[in-house]
Amino acid sequence: MTRFRAGCTLALVTLVAAGWTRFTGDPRIESRVDSRIRMVVAAIADSLVREGLRPEPLVQYALEGTEKRGNPDLIVAGVRKWARDLRRARAVLGPN
Repeated sequence: MTRFRAGCTLALVTLVAAGWTRFTGDPRIESRVDSRIRMVVAAIADSLVREGLRPEPLVQYALEGTEKRGNPDLIVAGVRKWARDLRRARAVLGPN
């Protein structure tokens, strides 16, 4: 493997490990939510955006849980449940 390719691979792994996603437009998440929750919410929101779904309910849930000083594990579980429910609704109701 060349040095260039090794450097690119290392850079990509670093960005993924740091939680870099396409969903970076919500400063509320960046400034108010715990880093463990933030990484999960950003990753799930990014996948929802790619699927054509709006991630706002997830963001609101994470913000509300954080404001109420909820357990991060429970907040993450709730965000994952919201994402599953949104995907299920999309499958049942269709893309429109």
